[in-house]
Order: sequence, then C-alpha cells, then structure tokens
Amino acid sequence: MRDRLAPAAWRAATAARRVRALAGLTLAMALCVCVRARAQEVQLEYAVKATYLYKFADYVDWPDGTFRAPDAPLVVCLVGNDGVAQLADALVAGHTALEGRPVVARRIAAPSRDAGCHVLYVGARSAAATQEAVRAARGLPVLTVTDTRNDDAARGIIAFVIVDNRVRFDVDLAAAAQNHLAISSKLLNLAARVRQNP
Repeated sequence: MRDRLAPAAWRAATAARRVRALAGLTLAMALCVCVRARAQEVQLEYAVKATYLYKFADYVDWPDGTFRAPDAPLVVCLVGNDGVAQLADALVAGHTALEGRPVVARRIAAPSRDAGCHVLYVGARSAAATQEAVRAARGLPVLTVTDTRNDDAARGIIAFVIVDNRVRFDVDLAAAAQNHLAISSKLLNLAARVRQNP
C-alpha cells in the first residue's frame, strides 16, 4: 500500500486510520463507562427501595394488637427475587423501627393470612401475580409495597415509581383503610401521588 501512495498521501491515510481507531476506542470506553454507571444506578435504586421497606413503618399508625409483644419485631416479608428483595435481607439486619423494634426480613413464596408479615414487599412480577399477593393481605394490618411501574391495578398501598431518575412512591389511602392502617401526613407529603379515599 505504501508503495502505491506518495509519502504525503500515505501519512494522511495512516493518520486517518489512527483517528478512526482512536474514535472507536473512545466510543468503546464511553459505552463501558455508561454500562457501569447504569449498573451502579440500578444498584443504588435497589438499595434505596430496600431501605424504604422498613423506614415506611415509622409513618404508619398500626391498629392495636398488631404486634404480639412490646419488643416483637417488625417483620418485612419479601415475595419474589428481584434486586430489592435480594438486598433487603442484608440491609434490614441490625436496624430498628417503631421506637426500637428489631426489623426482620423473611422470604416467603406467597403471602398467607398467618405469615406474620407487617410489611409485605412484592417484587417486580406479572400484574396477575402481584394482584394475587396484594389480595392475600387485604383486610390484614399489613403494609403492602409493590414495584410495578405501569399497571395501576397491581399496586399495593405503596407503589414505587421512578420520577426524574429518582425513587419516589405513590400512596393509596383507600387500600390503606382496607388494611386498617393510617398513613402519616409526613409520608403523604413526600409521595409523588396520593390516591384519596373514594
């Protein structure tokens, strides 16, 4: 190739190849950085949601008799195996809620009336599976929390949403009333959207 090109043309062709190679390398590095940054964002999203699971409890008025003893733990039940549920096991360990109650995370296959849950997190699942899990806790003093972004019918009392790349949540007061729970105005003020009682 060099024999067929004049020295100036050969230098120009070589420079052009180097520029293309450098541009390709720069693009590849940028893509790696973007993928890594997105992975970190997702992990942060999961961690924020997992932390909220027990923090929400402090902003709920629980009916008398919800806890069997003054030192009984707050039980956070986890349905599903999404990133939030995976992190919640580790993140709730050692924490307290409701004026000093220990927080315990418990994985369950499906909610039942005798599961002993106070907070029920239903991870990203099909709308039908989420509805079924939320329905199983209806009428019990259980704070249901879901991670469904699009299906309004498959939401718990609290539903995580993403607004402007931040973790926010909606609150359904009618669903809370069905479970004999009252949500503090402090939490309602932080909600992205509040569904009022009909």
